Amino acid sequence: MTSPELPLVQLSAYEDIVGIANRLERYAGEAAADKAADKILAGIELLATSPYLGPLHQDPMLARSGYRKLVVGKYVVVYRVYDGRATVLRVFHGSSNYVPQVD
Repeated sequence: MTSPELPLVQLSAYEDIVGIANRLERYAGEAAADKAADKILAGIELLATSPYLGPLHQDPMLARSGYRKLVVGKYVVVYRVYDGRATVLRVFHGSSNYVPQVD
């Protein structure tokens, strides 16, 4: 049996995770930053075996384009599924107005 392919993670999503960690490190310390980044990455790894884990996005325009969202703690992972494999596009703090920034 072959193991599932890890999700593809766009550079923009990695940059988002680094930005989140940098902000947390400034305000809450290195341990909090590492914990948040690890939790986000662990959530993304779940998409390897369950690419449809997150529901279609509640924003109608994003949903029509096939965007899904996975909530990981305070953060939202925005992704799409292509040929059964998740592609992570962006990661945002859930309280931000991130919809205009997708795509």
